[in-house]
Amino acid sequence: MISSGIGSEVRQADREYEAPSEPRGISAEEAGRADVYRLLALLLEGPPNEELRALLIGVADDGSDLGVALARVADAVRGQDPAWTRDAFGRLFVGAPAAKLMPYGSHYKSGQLYGRDLAELRMDLARLGIARAKDATEPEDHITSLFEIMSGLLTGAFGAAPLDIAEQSAFFAKHVQPWTPRFFRDMEAAAEDEFYHAVARFGGAFVALEVEAFDLP
Repeated sequence: MISSGIGSEVRQADREYEAPSEPRGISAEEAGRADVYRLLALLLEGPPNEELRALLIGVADDGSDLGVALARVADAVRGQDPAWTRDAFGRLFVGAPAAKLMPYGSHYKSGQLYGRDLAELRMDLARLGIARAKDATEPEDHITSLFEIMSGLLTGAFGAAPLDIAEQSAFFAKHVQPWTPRFFRDMEAAAEDEFYHAVARFGGAFVALEVEAFDLP
């Protein structure tokens, strides 16, 4: 799903959750899905650094809908000044007096941060044996944390075997599907720059594919 070697590089990036860098005996398709989750986590946690920019610039369009969306992200990286990208990220997620977007599942699902939705997510993570890193800066329902978790559940990166498709679907349906499509639509509408507009389209396209793959309503 991610071409030109970007998948292996994405798996070596810094993580909010400690995990091995390589998939554990999973199919190429599962590894590709995990790579996309991890790439989206990197794209949404902050402005891309020079290493990630270079990797994105090297992406080749494979002709699929997702490949076309990722190629647009790569084109935007080539055409946008890094300083503008940093400012654009700040306006979306950091800006004063308030950010344009609140990338938290609890906010989208109930309008309340650190509420019951986050508590239920933490209980499910504890059941799966996933512990938050001590130096993590965001709650577990932040979109970057959730996508990193999904990546690890696919690869078995948290010390247990990769989740089977039924378990993946149940976690996705409970904690990801209910709010991320609306988040990416909001992000697309709020983005004032080509790069984050393209990231929003890429994220929305991938979540839609996951919904279809899991055969969810």
